[in-house]
Amino acid sequence: MHFGHAAEIFFLASAAMLATCVGLAVAWARARERATRAEAFIEGLRAAQSNQGQGSTLAIDAIAMEVERIGEGQRFLTKVLAEQQGNRLPQQRPIGSITPH
Repeated sequence: MHFGHAAEIFFLASAAMLATCVGLAVAWARARERATRAEAFIEGLRAAQSNQGQGSTLAIDAIAMEVERIGEGQRFLTKVLAEQQGNRLPQQRPIGSITPH
C-alpha cells in the first residue's frame, strides 16, 4: 500500500466522520426543538384543561338550574290539569257505547 492510497482512505474516513458529526448535530438540534414545542403544547393543554374544568362546572350548574326550572313547570302543569279534571263532571255515555268519542 503506498502513500496515495492511504491518503484517499484517510480523506474518505474524515469526510464520513464529518458528515456523521454534522448529521448528528442537526438531528440533536431538531430533537431539542421538537421537545421544546412538545413541552409548550403539553403545558397549553394543561392550562386549557384547568380552564375547561372551571367552564364545565359553570355549564353543569347552568344545566342543573334549567332542569330544575323544567321540573317546576311540569309540577305546575300537573297540578293545574289535576284541578281541571276535579272540576269536570264525568261525561255520560249512552248504554252500549264502548268508544270514548
